[in-house]
Amino acid sequence: MKYLKAYKLFESESEDFDVEENIKELFLELQDEGFVVKVETNYSSASRDKVFSYNVMIKKYWDNEDDMLTQYELENYGPTFILRDVLDSIVMCSGYLKDNGWHIWDVDGLALNKMGRYEVKDVAYIANLDPRINFQERGPEPLFDVEMVRLKLIIRKKK
Repeated sequence: MKYLKAYKLFESESEDFDVEENIKELFLELQDEGFVVKVETNYSSASRDKVFSYNVMIKKYWDNEDDMLTQYELENYGPTFILRDVLDSIVMCSGYLKDNGWHIWDVDGLALNKMGRYEVKDVAYIANLDPRINFQERGPEPLFDVEMVRLKLIIRKKK
């Protein structure tokens, strides 16, 4: 027994690296369901080695690559999805972040309006949902049944 060494699971020398990697792992289920999840690190302007926040972009893969799409459209837009489809992953991520001194600071959604144009929707209310509520079993709710093209979460360290 004296030769057994204790290891800290899910911890390493760099806390910021862990946050980014664990965010990616928390959204793996969405990637299996056809979503693209990109995590971008934003560094502090005062110190380029200190992480200020993370941007997490969630969107669907394009089904048909033969569509005439620009590179910008391929990277930033996607087919529509229902906000309810990603709620479980966001609530799980929010719980992990709170336990580790981070939080979802803001959430923006991009949606198509009735005229076929993209418009930004404020869906920040999903950042503080109660993890004990099962949103998949609830009936139709206008807050969660919104069609989105893309979601962007901004994650910051709690002060």
